[in-house]
Amino acid sequence: MNPDTNPAQLLLEEANAALIEAQTSGSPEQLQQAQSALQQAQQKLQMENQELQQAQQQLQQAQQQVQQQKLDLEQMHQQVTSKQQQLRQTQQDVIQKKHQVVQEREEVFQAQKQVYEAMASEQNLQ
Repeated sequence: MNPDTNPAQLLLEEANAALIEAQTSGSPEQLQQAQSALQQAQQKLQMENQELQQAQQQLQQAQQQVQQQKLDLEQMHQQVTSKQQQLRQTQQDVIQKKHQVVQEREEVFQAQKQVYEAMASEQNLQ
């Protein structure tokens, strides 16, 4: 027996062999029984094939869902990466602005220092 052969297929083959035997040497009753057994085996095989097709469809649907979830996950990852880049850029902008503020304060401080020095030298002249 072939290990890949399923029970319904085996039943169909046995019923077919019985039908052939009944056709060659059997009575009409044996022939009728063999034909009936063959029809039952064919129906069972058809049912198993339908179940297999349904299982294959379910598997395909599950695979499609997994694929869609992978795409969704990839898209979310891209969105997170984009958001991280935006945040880094914002941090850089804030740091640059802070440096600019520090530099402007230094300039103000220098200007105030010059004003005080000028006022002090004026008072020394008087």
